[in-house]
Amino acid sequence: MRKETVFKIMALLLPLVFLVILELVLRLANLFPRPPLFLENKEDNLVTINSDIGERYFNKKSVPVPNLYPQTFTLKKNQSTFRIFCLGGSTTAGFPYEMTVPFPQQLKFMLEDNYPDFQFEVINLGLSAVNSFTVWDWMPEVIRYDPDLVLIYMGHNEFYGALGAASSISIGKNGGFSRFMLKLQKIRLVNGMTSLARAFQPDRISSMDITLMEKIVREKNIALNSKIRARTYRNFEINLELILEKLAKNHIPVVMGNLVCNLKDQPPLDQKTALFEAATAAGSPESLSIFIEARDKDEVPFRAPSRINEIITDVSRQKGVPLTDIFSAFARNSQYGIPGDTLFCDHLHPNPRGYHLMAGEFFQALQPFLPENVNINLSKKPKYVTQLDWEIGGLRVFKLEKKWPFYNQEKKYQGSFGPGHEKLIEIAEDFLVNHHIWGKAHSDLAAYYESINEHDAACREYEAIVAMYPEKLDYHLKLIDAAKRAKGWSVMEKTATRALALTSVKGMLFYNIALAQRNMGRFEDAYHNLEKSLGTRQLSHDQLAYVFYLKALVLTDIREYEEAVKILNVILEEAPDFEAARLLKEEIIQRR
Repeated sequence: MRKETVFKIMALLLPLVFLVILELVLRLANLFPRPPLFLENKEDNLVTINSDIGERYFNKKSVPVPNLYPQTFTLKKNQSTFRIFCLGGSTTAGFPYEMTVPFPQQLKFMLEDNYPDFQFEVINLGLSAVNSFTVWDWMPEVIRYDPDLVLIYMGHNEFYGALGAASSISIGKNGGFSRFMLKLQKIRLVNGMTSLARAFQPDRISSMDITLMEKIVREKNIALNSKIRARTYRNFEINLELILEKLAKNHIPVVMGNLVCNLKDQPPLDQKTALFEAATAAGSPESLSIFIEARDKDEVPFRAPSRINEIITDVSRQKGVPLTDIFSAFARNSQYGIPGDTLFCDHLHPNPRGYHLMAGEFFQALQPFLPENVNINLSKKPKYVTQLDWEIGGLRVFKLEKKWPFYNQEKKYQGSFGPGHEKLIEIAEDFLVNHHIWGKAHSDLAAYYESINEHDAACREYEAIVAMYPEKLDYHLKLIDAAKRAKGWSVMEKTATRALALTSVKGMLFYNIALAQRNMGRFEDAYHNLEKSLGTRQLSHDQLAYVFYLKALVLTDIREYEEAVKILNVILEEAPDFEAARLLKEEIIQRR
């Protein structure tokens, strides 16, 4: 009897043992791993964001998979590094803009300007069409990389985002079950079966002009008192509590923001516009409550209803987490206190001014976690954002709003006006259609500006590229040349000084620094850098002539005429056709 029992138990356990062995084999062979959020390069002490992390939640054969920008940060922080992870959906990502516009990047610029002794790593983990389930899923990986602070702005995607109760990418409305299924993704067998199943699926999006927004929606209209709404609010509340508890357990500070959206200029997406029209007709501060009611009763809730902000407020208070009042900031900067198109580009995504405003609010909220600074200076407009960035976002939204759930637009895109506006639109369109590199688009526009002698505008394009790619020497050199033509001496000095760290060939960089300093009246500094330029012994014959000529100019400025003439004589002996040197010598002789 005992033997029979043992055999029965062994028979029952055999499949389990087989599965365990198979799981071990898959792990040893590194087959079917779950896509990681971060990719480590221990040799270079770097961590890269996995831009394809969206494939953890979206089947690329069925929907357009959103991507993270593949940023890098140090694997091991040094003592002066302050690391911030920013988590959320498309607003955190900065949609529909690129690179310099998103509020995490504007926040980084503010931090660097006001705390020059610190190195800030502001890592943008905003991903379109995801919600609190994704942020909860990422927590262990985020915590592993020792953040000094986590910043959270999320809530607009709770209905339709991946695993949302009204999403086509869902495994049921029960939040606990969804979190359990996300944990199962860590098992190689589960991932293997999922991968094999997807391998046999037909590609349903390769030839379809369809947006991610359209594909992720299962139930377009959600009634106000429906079970889906109740379940969504409950799932969000639990997810948020779990996220904050995990961070608190690991002693990681958190700053949250409440949500804001376009109230004044976005009709309800369910096209029931009576309340909205009544609010518009009122046109006064009293209409704010009517606009909010119109938003809250929208049965296509891409804009988070008031209940989401109530949950954010309640949970943050319960958990002792600082809450940044983003809504009030937008209200203060809007006519009648009603946020609209002056700060938004569509139904809920800010424009560059709005993203800059968000960054400023989060910057103020971060002050308790940073060294005391009584001389805070914040820029009044977005840094390193040019008209091209506005055009890229404007075109992207224009194309998006021709599709559901927006009203079909028949008008032609106009874009901005001013010098080169047609070229602006052409480059923005090329960027979007052909998926060109952001830096190349700005460089192409800068080259165009230079061709029409708009050197100040060219400088702004190159400054934006250098801000995002500080390691690229070529763009520093292009900015130096453009700044020289624009007589932007402070930009020229700053750029050439930064470029010194990027190359061993420093001779002409010291010359450019000296040229800028001389034009700003800092003759002693200019002379000092000219001596450095000559000391590099890296100058060609022609370059030496220019360096010595500038040295003679500086000596003339400080009335060292005899020394200046000596240098000019040497130049003219070597290069008798150097007309500027001859004229300067004659001028000095006349003065004497």
